[in-house]
Amino acid sequence: MKHIITGLLAAACSFNAAAFTVNFLDTNPISFGSSWDGTDLLVGNVLGARSETAVLNQVDIATFSGTGAVSVILEEVAGYETRTTFGYYTGIDDGSGMTQLFSGADTNGAEASFDLGVVTDFGFYIDSNGPDRNPGIMYSDSLLNDGRHQMAIFEIVGEADTYIIGWEDLNISGSSDDDYQDMILRVKIQNVPEPGSIALLALGLIGLTIARKRV
Repeated sequence: MKHIITGLLAAACSFNAAAFTVNFLDTNPISFGSSWDGTDLLVGNVLGARSETAVLNQVDIATFSGTGAVSVILEEVAGYETRTTFGYYTGIDDGSGMTQLFSGADTNGAEASFDLGVVTDFGFYIDSNGPDRNPGIMYSDSLLNDGRHQMAIFEIVGEADTYIIGWEDLNISGSSDDDYQDMILRVKIQNVPEPGSIALLALGLIGLTIARKRV
C-alpha cells in the first residue's frame, strides 16, 4: 500500500520515557518470533515497556510518494550495525533506483538528505550485509522480498500521520528471530507550509538499550 504525502518530518527520538499499547492487526500478515537479543525483546514488548502513553495500531503501508527535499537523521540500533546500509529506492515495481544514505560506519545523529525534485514514488531498504558481501537487501514493500514482510509499521493513534517502523534485519524465510526491532524509527508526516509543498523527510531511529546480536 502506498501512502501519499506532500511532506514528511520526523525528529530523532530516544524513547527514554515512552510506553505504548501495541495492537497487532491483520492488515500486515507478519509472524512475530522470539528475539535472540533477550527475553521479551520482541518489538511489541520493547515498545510496550516504555512509559509514554500512546496506542499503536499495526498498519499496512510500504511505499510513499512525495516531492522536494528529504532529510534523514540516524540513531542506529541494529544487530549488524557495523555493516548495515540503509537508503531509499524509486523503482517501486522492481526496487531499482537505489540510493544509499547510511553505511555501518555512520554513528548516532548522522544526517543525510536527498531531493526528489518532482513528485516521486519511493520506498526504503536495508542491507544487513553491506555492499562488500553477498547482498541481503530487504525492502519496505514485501512484494520485492518474494512476499516476505521485513518491516512492521504501526500508526500512533491520536497523532496524525505519525508512525513507528521496525525492521527485521535477517531473512525471515531463513534463520531469523523475527523480532522486528533491529532498526526502529519514528516517522512524522507533516505538511510543510512552503510554495510548491516542499517535502521533507527525517527518520529518527529510536534509541533502545538492547543487546546486539552476535554475527
